[in-house]
Amino acid sequence: MEVFKLTLLPMLMLLLVSCTADLREGALPSDEISFEDENHGRGLLAAASLEHGLDAWLKKKTLTVVMRDEWRGLMTKIAGRPWNKEDLLKVTFRNGTFTSRLTFIEGDRKGRTIGIQSWHTYERDSNELDFEFKENDDTTFWLPAFQYFFEIPFRIYNGEIVGWIGEAELRGMLCDRVFVTWNKIEPHAENDQYIVWINQETSRVELVQYTVRDAFRFVTGEIRFEDYRDIEGVQLPFKMTVSNLNSVYEDGDDYIHQVRIESAEWDVILDEELTLREDIEEIGDRKR
Repeated sequence: MEVFKLTLLPMLMLLLVSCTADLREGALPSDEISFEDENHGRGLLAAASLEHGLDAWLKKKTLTVVMRDEWRGLMTKIAGRPWNKEDLLKVTFRNGTFTSRLTFIEGDRKGRTIGIQSWHTYERDSNELDFEFKENDDTTFWLPAFQYFFEIPFRIYNGEIVGWIGEAELRGMLCDRVFVTWNKIEPHAENDQYIVWINQETSRVELVQYTVRDAFRFVTGEIRFEDYRDIEGVQLPFKMTVSNLNSVYEDGDDYIHQVRIESAEWDVILDEELTLREDIEEIGDRKR
């Protein structure tokens, strides 16, 4: 295994220095978005947020889900999976922020808790009483990423750079595609690029394609949202499937990992319970 890793490292380093993912390729005809395409794109994102229950979501404070996450593929084993399919996870988000907490309620790490409060990470093992704040890169990546995709209809419509880039068919559904990023349209380290696929018939988000700047600048992926359920006026996807960009996913084995929600409840965990340190400012939707 060590020989394989040492062989893989130069290849990864070559990719790092030679390739930056750019979702504009093959999607945007130029480096500029017309006024008409921007307005159309913003209108589609706004309609999607309302269809998903924006008004109800804004009245909620926290969301708690119980979930399993099944990972597949050799590369995910090599890179390291954050949890296993045997693990049952309980996750609570403070809506519209990057503050959340995850507890293992089944599996080898039962009772262990990891969390993040405005980008400050903490943890507690099952045999400990107090949380300890310490830097953890895995927690910093996984908890905000999972929360952002779960809330994406309510957060991405505020993108700074938005443009409709045409329609396309997704498994028999005709979708509008909207490009979204921040700061500048060209690829850059601080912000990701997204292409949001919105069902023309329902205005629901079906698929999001994305870059992963916080991992490696060449990494891309896509996440498919299915099994929407109305939870107190908010449409929540109970099945989310992550795969490589432009994968043909047909309920088979062609995916990286798949999240299945077992239950979802609003405000069963008080907002105040997610604030462990009063000296940490809640920065909301800001990255850092």
